[in-house]
Amino acid sequence: MKHLKRIDELIKLDIKVGDTLLGGRFKNKKTVVKKISKNDKGDITINGKPLLKYRIIKESNSYDRLQEDVDSYLAHLTDSGFKVEVGGSQLIGNPIKNNYYIRIWKQKDTSNQYHYSNCIDFKWSDIEEEILRFISIIEESWSIDYLYAIIKKGEGTTDRRMFSKEELSNVGDFSLKSFLIGLVKEVESLDD
Repeated sequence: MKHLKRIDELIKLDIKVGDTLLGGRFKNKKTVVKKISKNDKGDITINGKPLLKYRIIKESNSYDRLQEDVDSYLAHLTDSGFKVEVGGSQLIGNPIKNNYYIRIWKQKDTSNQYHYSNCIDFKWSDIEEEILRFISIIEESWSIDYLYAIIKKGEGTTDRRMFSKEELSNVGDFSLKSFLIGLVKEVESLDD
């Protein structure tokens, strides 16, 4: 044991700032991760509370399939420097709905999360072909809930503009900060 000076322990978690976890007394209250750190004892903390006070939300099969489709069909955008994010959740009710979104943008500072002030301006024509193709493919298994863009209006000002699917094919070229595709689907159970 005298030759063993230091043991480094690596704990890998699939949790990052911006994720949603379940916390609270019964670990059923949705909590957004704002800060990940360590306490005086060296325990990992999330938002100042020990990690064991939280439960990770299991993603559904629909989410996994959607992520695979996005990775496959929008790979050209990520290769061109765009960031493509899939997010959302299942809405529990009767009927149960999967409600997800796909956000596309270019980041100025990769160490920060998405915010329109951290986006690089780009043209609609840069993503138009890929988006229209993706929408036509994804509609086989999902319903389009909404389509909107954060549009650059002037120096330092933006506007949020909603689109219909038909408008996207002949909207013309404009500068934008990000584009969002909202998807929804009714499912039989929480595992779908």
